[in-house]
Amino acid sequence: MQPWKELRPADSTGVLAIIAAVSTTDGRSYAYSFDRWLSDLYVVDGLK
Repeated sequence: MQPWKELRPADSTGVLAIIAAVSTTDGRSYAYSFDRWLSDLYVVDGLK
């Protein structure tokens, strides 16, 4: 067996895992879904 494709979003920032992948029987088309976890970071100055 050999790898067929490397499934990775163009922007892999925050991607935790590929959830599901499917392809057509001829292997010409495919689709996949993934989990992405993004958050915001706030910096606060001058608190007393």
